[in-house]
Amino acid sequence: MYITANDELVVICRTAKTWQIYWYTASRDLAYEVEIDTGHIPVPKNKDYIPSLEKIVPDYHKKLLYVMVSYSQRVIDKFTGMVERVKNVESRVFKLDLLKGKYNANSILVPNEEQGESGLFEGKKKIDISLYEFLGVSDSGYFFFTKMKDSTTYYLLILNGAGETVKKTKFQIDDTDLVYINFALSRKGILCALIIETSQARVVWWRSDKIIENRSNETG
Repeated sequence: MYITANDELVVICRTAKTWQIYWYTASRDLAYEVEIDTGHIPVPKNKDYIPSLEKIVPDYHKKLLYVMVSYSQRVIDKFTGMVERVKNVESRVFKLDLLKGKYNANSILVPNEEQGESGLFEGKKKIDISLYEFLGVSDSGYFFFTKMKDSTTYYLLILNGAGETVKKTKFQIDDTDLVYINFALSRKGILCALIIETSQARVVWWRSDKIIENRSNETG
């Protein structure tokens, strides 16, 4: 659930086959009810991509939904002609305009990179692209993403509205007694995490909003 700058409640639900969004006014009247299934996810033209809807978050000021879609592709074995595996290709964030009832033409391509090589197979093969997790969009319009690098190291990626990288940085989390972790983003751009360990639960904040402030001061 999300609360917008206008005190509107947005409830986003995920079912087995669809995503359902309920957008309520400040007086709690239902303004929009949206259902998105696999047949209504944007796919680039002339691409044999398999789309997967990863996350939906609302805009805090406009009647917009930000929809992150990841794309995978079947890899065919050249000797057998059979599907060898399915690899991650790319991910994008689309804007779904609720007033117009359609996706905006422009999308943000999330930069991803291959993680190196694997020696588990005969010869060495590239490990598939590891996709970022979409956290949300701050009040100032910056897009936040996280990704695990290894068992204790995470990346934080911040993009501007044009999809340009503002900052990519690392942060550490001790995984000694880690049972569960869930990241969230505040409207001001503060990254926080709920960390469940075997003997306790912790809430941690990182002042990632300072990165945005410093960026604004440099360009202002």
